[in-house]
Amino acid sequence: MAIKLKKLNKDFSSVNSYIKISSILLMALFASLFFNTVLFIFRDNFYLFESIINNYGWYDSTGVRTFILFGPDIYYMDNRIVALAVLAICIISLIATFISFKFYKKNLKTKTSFSKYITFLYEKLTIEVPFLFVIVSVFLSANSMDRVIYVYDWFVIYDAICLLFLLFLINYIIYNKNNLLNKAYLSPFIKALFNKNYKKTVNRKLAYSLCFGILVQTIIWMFIFNYIYGELIYALKFILFLDLVTFVLCIYLFRITCEKFDYVDYISKEVESIKEGSLDYKLNIKGNDQIATLANNINNMSEGLGKAVDNAIKSEKMKTELIANVSHDLKTPLTSIINYVDMLKSEDIDDDTKKAYLSILDKKSKRLKTLVEEIFEAAKLSSGEMEFNIEKTDIKELLIQSIVELDDKIQESRLDFIVETPEKPIFAMIDGKRTFRAFENLIANITKYSAPNSRVYIDLFVENNTISIIFKNMSNYRLNLSPDEFLERFRRGDSSRNTEGSGLGLSITQSIVNTQNGTMDLNIDGDLFKVILQFETCK
Repeated sequence: MAIKLKKLNKDFSSVNSYIKISSILLMALFASLFFNTVLFIFRDNFYLFESIINNYGWYDSTGVRTFILFGPDIYYMDNRIVALAVLAICIISLIATFISFKFYKKNLKTKTSFSKYITFLYEKLTIEVPFLFVIVSVFLSANSMDRVIYVYDWFVIYDAICLLFLLFLINYIIYNKNNLLNKAYLSPFIKALFNKNYKKTVNRKLAYSLCFGILVQTIIWMFIFNYIYGELIYALKFILFLDLVTFVLCIYLFRITCEKFDYVDYISKEVESIKEGSLDYKLNIKGNDQIATLANNINNMSEGLGKAVDNAIKSEKMKTELIANVSHDLKTPLTSIINYVDMLKSEDIDDDTKKAYLSILDKKSKRLKTLVEEIFEAAKLSSGEMEFNIEKTDIKELLIQSIVELDDKIQESRLDFIVETPEKPIFAMIDGKRTFRAFENLIANITKYSAPNSRVYIDLFVENNTISIIFKNMSNYRLNLSPDEFLERFRRGDSSRNTEGSGLGLSITQSIVNTQNGTMDLNIDGDLFKVILQFETCK
């Protein structure tokens, strides 16, 4: 039962849809018929009714134009028949128009696929489109009425179409009444002419220029047509048509130009915000022209400035930390040296104690010397004052040499070094002495910070004319820093600072490698610490 009711409601809704569409068409058709009938009476044949009213010529025949919809081509009819037919059609068409309107109004809220399409047009079209259809149809209709045409049949259909356009325009205005100006294609032009915010803008100057240009064109055409035809009134419709075409084209160009001007104005305002410090703000990119490229370049510049500011803040913070770390690292051995010297000044210590103190002093002083040398080396690398003797060098042999020279430390560390290198020599344009120092720093770090009795892998290989040297070891400490933080000066993987490192080793190594057009990358995976050095090969 429910299914039958649902189907019945669906069928009823379908019937209402057809009634709604039919009522619109019939209303336009009957209204057009009424209009043409009234026009027939008052424009061409009013004398006929005047003669009938005055009781003469009732049985005479007169030549009339056929006005009945698709009626026969009869030109001479009895006046009485003509009068009755005209009045009957006039009254019937008026009543039919009223009835059709009632049906249309009753089914106004009925949803149909056609009404959805009309709603889509209401939302997408600007008001100028339906308005232009109405203007053009009325213009063509008025132009046709000036000619001698003896058949009114097609005028009824034609005027019905004009009325449908007019109905569409009225419904469009009602549907978009709250947003009518914004939906208008002429909106930028109207704002440029009358809005106070556009008083000193290029948009207003352009709008005034457009109006002045159309006025000048109209005057020129008036002189031309007046010279050709002799009477201006006959040429007026053509002048208006030409002005309309020119106006439409100019409005199209005006809208495109104003969009660019507004976009430039938007960029100008946002640049002011960037100038005041809002470096994180991004301009919206519109289009793919030079202005869009400018906006994109401003975004890149803003991003670059933001990074520069962040780097400056970070650099200032690092300077503060650098001073604190240098002070700490220099103060610790220096304080120990001073304390042990004070104890050596005491006369009541035996020789063995003195020897022990002197050994500690020797160790601390060497530690202090190494730290000062590393700080000096880092400063020279940072300022670019360190000289490099770049020459063709066998980097494989240099790596093996650095491992051999640090063999004592490797043996003490109880680490198992596994080294993989090609059999043939591998040459690169580097400074052998500085690169040896870089290898030494990396191997020294491995011996200090690797887990006891673990394996260390050092691999050297060539791929696509690029030399890659990879150092891998398992850390004895928790690696809770990012790769970038490890490369900061005085930064240690051992945050407790219990180890002997200065925190400059990786920073110095990176500076040495980068100065020789190489790259150094860190990769941390849990406790696995990996350093990757890359250089270009040379023949």
